[in-house]
Amino acid sequence: MAWYRCSLPWYRKPWFFAKTASVWFSLIRDRISLARGFDKGGAAQDANFPANVGDSVAGTCRRAR
Repeated sequence: MAWYRCSLPWYRKPWFFAKTASVWFSLIRDRISLARGFDKGGAAQDANFPANVGDSVAGTCRRAR
């Protein structure tokens, strides 16, 4: 990423900085929301999907033969 930033022309660096800052802001916001999601028992109430989410979303689907 540092090489990419250094190789950019001067007029593209502000846009690159804005994109990088928006990614960092999103990561920090997600981390704060995860930290606020801990309940009294210490379990996190985050937005991760379990491995078997396909069954609950898709329901029962039949394959066409």
